[in-house]
Amino acid sequence: MSGSKFNRKASSSGRLAAVLALYEIDLVGADVDEVLLSYKDRRWKAFQTELTQTLIEEEEEDVSLPLPDRSVLPLIVRGVLAERDNLDEILQPCLCGEDRRVESFQELVRAVLRAAAYEIIHRKSVPFGTISGDYVAIANAFFNDNQPGVVNAVLSALGRKERPPTLNKNFSNIRDN
Repeated sequence: MSGSKFNRKASSSGRLAAVLALYEIDLVGADVDEVLLSYKDRRWKAFQTELTQTLIEEEEEDVSLPLPDRSVLPLIVRGVLAERDNLDEILQPCLCGEDRRVESFQELVRAVLRAAAYEIIHRKSVPFGTISGDYVAIANAFFNDNQPGVVNAVLSALGRKERPPTLNKNFSNIRDN
């Protein structure tokens, strides 16, 4: 997870696990119940081991990553799968380029955008900055190109559309030109 400033909280781990699960489901058509069960039983531990080694090699101070929040992971995954078409329609006006579609993005970017959109729309009790920050950090962890910037731009546009008071309060120093 090079270059990321990932928040080491259970809810943040839940977001990361949700993106990975959605990626797998989208890529190979895996069964949602099997994927969620695998994260609960064994997969997260293997991921933690791999990540810990990577962070040690990068000389990160804190190499711990908590287990995903058991309520966040399935909530996001099932929510995104149930509302995928609706989320894509909501994301469409926020994409860079009017002719761009969510389906045109790489699978992992789609998973990040859809999961973030689901939370921004349906988890109003979670601050926009928390959601956006975690998903941009996830994008930074997997991409070295312009994808994290695209994710940030799309989520900012969606935040302005879906949560104007929260966005303005959390990002009062950001001005549109």
